[in-house]
Amino acid sequence: MRETDKQPLSTIFSAAGLVLLFIGWFIFAPPALGGQTSYIVIIGNSMEPKFHFGDLALIREANSYAIGDIVTYQQPEIGTIFHRIIAIKNGRYTLRGDNNTWDDSYHPQSSEILGKYWFFIPSAGKYLKRLRKPANFAFLVVAFAIVFIYLLQTDGKPKKILDVRKKNKMSENSDATANPLDWLYIISIIGFVALIIAFVSFTHPIETTIADNYTYTNYGHFEYFSEVPEDIYESNQLETGDPIFRQINNSINIVFSYELESNRKVNVTGTYKMLAIIKDTTGWEKSIEIIPPSLIQESSFTSSAVLDLTEVDNVIDNFESQTGIINKRYTLILQPQVEIQGSIGERTFKESFMPELTFFLDDQKLTLTDNSSDNNEVLNPTLGGSIMGSSSSPNTISFLGLKINVLVARIISIYMIGATIIALFWFNKKFGNLIASKNISAGK
Repeated sequence: MRETDKQPLSTIFSAAGLVLLFIGWFIFAPPALGGQTSYIVIIGNSMEPKFHFGDLALIREANSYAIGDIVTYQQPEIGTIFHRIIAIKNGRYTLRGDNNTWDDSYHPQSSEILGKYWFFIPSAGKYLKRLRKPANFAFLVVAFAIVFIYLLQTDGKPKKILDVRKKNKMSENSDATANPLDWLYIISIIGFVALIIAFVSFTHPIETTIADNYTYTNYGHFEYFSEVPEDIYESNQLETGDPIFRQINNSINIVFSYELESNRKVNVTGTYKMLAIIKDTTGWEKSIEIIPPSLIQESSFTSSAVLDLTEVDNVIDNFESQTGIINKRYTLILQPQVEIQGSIGERTFKESFMPELTFFLDDQKLTLTDNSSDNNEVLNPTLGGSIMGSSSSPNTISFLGLKINVLVARIISIYMIGATIIALFWFNKKFGNLIASKNISAGK
């Protein structure tokens, strides 16, 4: 084959090589450079027997994560963790190492997960760590430089720019000022890019299933109060958070408010009651029902009751007389028990909400176990929940940090392929005879 015959083919191969180089960068580039691939060096044995110390795992971002996926997440205190998802609840993930018998203490949200396991290279992480040493890195740079210089040579001699220009110089009769092969190079690049976009977009579904959980929150609020003699408290009434002195007051009024909140329509029914639970350090406990079971037909309610400490004393006296165990102090727990079922949006659910307000009880006083000045969390308990579900969403392809709709990518690829075909016809009509005459001249 004559040298002139090789020029169009080499131009196409050159364009293909450039596109493949770009694709390789796009696939394997880290997030800091606009890519989607993170590189994790295994430094423990928690994921054995599959992964071992020094292995290099490649992680790619995903739209959603499911039970069984191996993912990497950022633990605020420890750093990067590479473990398997074993449960999902209330929008948080429970993970565990395959070689561990315990769950991770931290439960990340989806936004804290860096990506899902793609593949790994055994022991590659050990060599990566060696390259971080200045001497090794300098050697690698020099090696790449030598290879680059070698590739610029032909038959051991450097290419001369003037020779290349002479070989590519077109006939003086040509009305084109640019090298026709430059046009072929550009058309080839566009064509290869179009084929890659078409391959990627047509191998991805137009729609994807994403998690669409309906979230809700149970809110509770405790209050207690009682009338007391003057000059004991700041006001003439014992208020929430104050200690209760048994000598001046042996009963208190308890108020508990509840609300179920969601950003969707809520319909619930259920039951509610309140217990006073007496406990000691041995594990003994006894319950007193201070609010009997009642029906719930709304997502919020307020209830009230009177706690008679004389009744509590009777339970304690009976325990001590029969067991012979005398305790100086007991624990008294007020426990509302809310059991509801119904629907949020179009999804059904069941929920139990049983917060506790805990006191220390002795012969002289009743005090909250939490002695901090701010009892907001104790008096205002909350419990979040979610109804698991999914929905369809337009699928996307990530490119340079951007999310491109799959359907749009398909349309773009079709137009690009069409434009490439038209451009090839144009190139053949405009430069075909010129290239053919050049080949004939070169053969003489």
